[in-house]
Amino acid sequence: MALKTAEGWTVRMERKQIVPFSETTRVQARIKRLPLAFRTAYPERIVTSLYFDTLDKRFLHEAIDGIGEREKIRIRFYGDLYPSRAALEIKRREGTSMRKGVFGPFDVPSGEDNAIVSRLLEGVGQLDQGRLKTLRPVLMNRYQRRYYESADRRLRVTVDENIRYFRISPQSVSEAALPEQPAVIEVKYAPEYEELASRVTNALPYRLAKHSKYVRGLQLINK
Repeated sequence: MALKTAEGWTVRMERKQIVPFSETTRVQARIKRLPLAFRTAYPERIVTSLYFDTLDKRFLHEAIDGIGEREKIRIRFYGDLYPSRAALEIKRREGTSMRKGVFGPFDVPSGEDNAIVSRLLEGVGQLDQGRLKTLRPVLMNRYQRRYYESADRRLRVTVDENIRYFRISPQSVSEAALPEQPAVIEVKYAPEYEELASRVTNALPYRLAKHSKYVRGLQLINK
């Protein structure tokens, strides 16, 4: 039986910008002054992701090499670090666009907090996890996300701050002692709104960047 997605596969484009530390307190005001009248879309929340890769870290190397067609697979949940529910997400890069499928949510069994990785793996087993049997969890990250949307609802902007990375094993999760990470802005939109997205990123004084939290996290904790 194939995995069934709760939300359907969505196709979108993304533009990312890195926010200098000197600009962190100005980001929200700048977004509220953007063209297209952006406003807060949802309450801010804490996002946690558990990433999977092959034994030889094929996903990592494909992302670093900029392979046009590649995947990212993760379990994602919100709020408390020890959740009761989570979802499986698969992102597929296809040239300049991205397809994303969300599967679940699934219940996370109760148990010891330090065994959260094992609990997540047990919970995701409620889904058909044939694909996951060929992969292993390699990294966890956690950050605060703020959500904005244009008045016409054609573009969304997220701001990720306080990004933290965790070393993981089946029976432990430990935060890596790393320097403070800069905030990341993501502009998300359907392919037909490329020109509008360009107007938005051009109106912000931050550089466009090919930024992957997965790649960044593994590079930092493996130094």
